[in-house]
Parts: sequence; C-alpha cells; structure tokens
Amino acid sequence: QLVQKAESYRNAIQVQYYDGLSQKQNIIVSCMSGVGLSNEIKRIMKQTLQTDTDIITMDYKDLKHTLTSHGHEYFKNTYLILTTTDIVQAKVTPIVNIYDIMDAVGEQRLQAVLSRIGEQKRDIDALMEKLLQFFTIEGISSRLQFLNPRIVIKEVQGITKKYEDYYHLSLSGKIKLNLYMHISLMLERMLVSNHNDSTQSLATPQKRSTQKAEFYSITKNIFHDVEIKYNIVVNDYEISLMYELLRDFLNWMCLKKCLSFWALLFYCRQKAVISAFIKVGTVIASK
Repeated sequence: QLVQKAESYRNAIQVQYYDGLSQKQNIIVSCMSGVGLSNEIKRIMKQTLQTDTDIITMDYKDLKHTLTSHGHEYFKNTYLILTTTDIVQAKVTPIVNIYDIMDAVGEQRLQAVLSRIGEQKRDIDALMEKLLQFFTIEGISSRLQFLNPRIVIKEVQGITKKYEDYYHLSLSGKIKLNLYMHISLMLERMLVSNHNDSTQSLATPQKRSTQKAEFYSITKNIFHDVEIKYNIVVNDYEISLMYELLRDFLNWMCLKKCLSFWALLFYCRQKAVISAFIKVGTVIASK
C-alpha cells in the first residue's frame, strides 16, 4: 500500500511538471514535407534569434493531433507555430505559414510575434534574410549547373541591397525571392551562353524615359564587380528584364517624390501667405 501511494505521488508530480508542451517560451516548427525542412528552419532560427526561446520541431501529423486534443493551457508558453500548411481550425496560438512571411502582411505578423518575445529588429531582419537565402538556394540548386548556389546567393543579396539603398526601397520577401532567383539564373545563363547570341539582337538601342535611362545606368554600376568576376557583360536585354521586375516599385517611388515636392511647394506657399498676413497686420497695428 505504501509503495502504491508513493507511485501515485510520483505520477502526480510528473503530471504537474509536464503540464504543457514546454516550461519555457517556445516556437513550434512543423513542415508537411518532413522533419528535414523543420530542422533546417530550426537551425536558422537558433543561429539568428537571441532570446532564450525553445524551438520545437514536430511531425505535422503529431502537431494536428496535439492541437485537436489539447486546449489553450497546453500551449500557454507557445508564442508561435510555423508551418508550411494553413491550419484554420487551431486558435490556441498564432499560426503563420512559413511561405506567407514572404509577403508583407505575413512578414509583419512574424515580426510582431518575435518582438513580443523580446527579439530585436536587427535580429528579426537577419532571420528574414537567412530564410530568404535558404529558400532561394532550395529553389535554384537543381537549376544551376556551374555556379555554386551558396556562393552566388551572397552576391545576389548584395546586388539587391544596392538597388534598395539607391532607390530607398523596402522590398517584401516575395519580391526579394523572385529577384534572388532571377539574378542567380541570369548570371548562370550569361556565363554559359555566347555573348553574340540572339539576346544581343534584342538589345537594340531605344528611346528611354528618364527613369528607365537612370535604371540602366545604375544597373551597369551595380553589376560592375560581378561582370569582372565572371567575365560577362550584362546586356540591355537582361537589364530590361530587371527593369520589368522592379518597374512598379520605381513608379511608386517616383510618384512619392512628386507628391513630396507638391506638398513642400504647398507648404512654402502657405507659409509665405501667412508671413505676408503677419507683416500686413504688423503695419496696420503700428498705424
């Protein structure tokens, strides 16, 4: 009888101790494609984030079962679930589809959660960049025959950053992902192709708008080091494809500049009118 009481007491302690998924604040990562992808995302998060947060990987089937068989209390320390598939029925904690963070809304949701657990903006931005790098490498590895994806991605990130800095852009993850993949494959295409192929014939000089001419000029400067390294020439046709990818953003930036100019002009005119009224009022008062 004494042994049975001791055993029940031990079990009670264990139940109390393991009440919940984890005793620490935690993030769950679960990918339908398997634990390999989950572990890679966990590795990136552990390398980048600074708070003492558990990163727990779970099999997708186990996660769905856990969500349906436990309530809010079980996930009281879980601040986020990252998945590759939407789970609409679960409401115990914020759930973000890993692919949605490539969009501005999904990225903002992830930033909000990570900020809430104490992560700094620079570390969150670094995490986003590393995830983008990882997904780009995954996307281009099977399509690059000569260039090393892990080397070329760093050069491509640098190229994209120069466009962002020059035009004061803040590109979403999805746009960056498209750019990373496009530029990587473009470099390989130009490296293995003949510089006198048919794409050169598409580079016939055309009359360009001021914005487009500026883009062509800055692009030649941005790609200068890469051209030397790989002994390639980024021709006008390739630049025109880059322009098409970024055109909407450049048009928006141009519109913002115009609006800022007219707002400033309106402010100056209003200020001049007010100043004139003050002067007139001063003259009248002196009389």
